[in-house]
Amino acid sequence: MQMTLLLVSFFAIAVIYSMVGLGGGTAYTAVMVLAGVPKHALPIVALTCNLIVSAQGYYHFKKAEHFRWRLFWPFAITSIPASYLGGSLHIPEKAFAIIMAIALSLAAIRFLFWKAKADDNIEHQPNIASCLLIGLGLGFLAGITGIGGGIYLIPVLLLLGWASAKEASAVAALFIFVNSASGLAGQITKGEFHDWRVFLPLALVALVGGMIGSRLGATKLKGETLQKIVGVVLIIAVIKLIGGLL
Repeated sequence: MQMTLLLVSFFAIAVIYSMVGLGGGTAYTAVMVLAGVPKHALPIVALTCNLIVSAQGYYHFKKAEHFRWRLFWPFAITSIPASYLGGSLHIPEKAFAIIMAIALSLAAIRFLFWKAKADDNIEHQPNIASCLLIGLGLGFLAGITGIGGGIYLIPVLLLLGWASAKEASAVAALFIFVNSASGLAGQITKGEFHDWRVFLPLALVALVGGMIGSRLGATKLKGETLQKIVGVVLIIAVIKLIGGLL
């Protein structure tokens, strides 16, 4: 029964997140926390599903001509090594739970209270130095927690007026992909994950869900109500994590 719920949840998450160019790492992690999946397995499963879903998001958003290479590379150049470093670190379980609770809380706030504008005209050109610093921080967080960092990159791009909503989603999709790959490489070096029987079915449903959601999101759907639902799930997971620390 627990596995069935995980499969259904992962499919729904992949559909919802891929609509806005995200991989779903925060929500996969939240659901696995609620299901009692061992903490050492969380980053590897979440990062792998991120890879699968964000690759499709990048493809569909780029095909719809929303991707801007000049906006992507300054964030990626520092985030990739930072993500590998974060993923390779051995974090004490309590510290990991605290970091994860903070990351999930920020993600929940982003989904519950951030309302993206329509595809407005770009107001400002990005500052390269700022992009490099932001990429460094998001990449390190991505590697430690098993998220791709795009969930934070999108509001940064929109708030600073560096991209339209669709462009931000396109850039975030590839940002998530490269950081998930780098963070996953770092996680694998620790050799802590062995139960592939759990991983493979979850990856498969994420693949199918990502196909559906990314195609809809790149061309048609907004999905603000669905994002609010995801935010509630993240808050529940944060409560569970904090409860485990008390």
